[in-house]
Amino acid sequence: MMYLTGDLQMVFDALYTLGVIEPLLKKSWKEKYSDMSDNQDQVNRVMHTANNCQSSAEDLTRQLQFFDREILEFLAIEVAREFADFHQRKEVH
Repeated sequence: MMYLTGDLQMVFDALYTLGVIEPLLKKSWKEKYSDMSDNQDQVNRVMHTANNCQSSAEDLTRQLQFFDREILEFLAIEVAREFADFHQRKEVH
């Protein structure tokens, strides 16, 4: 599995700008998370794009808008997971 590198907040902001975040909050993340493994190639592709478009939020938003909504939701879930992991490690240390 690929991980996001760079500015997680920028990725979150781009997804928010694209209208991905708020509707996702009303969905079952358990179901979405299990669907991620069925779409791993596309998830890796969107994560690769996010990792390589860290120069500006506008550029990242433009690049992400070409992906299907479902794939962007998977990216949003991954951002949330990595934010949680980061904060958990920060509290432990």
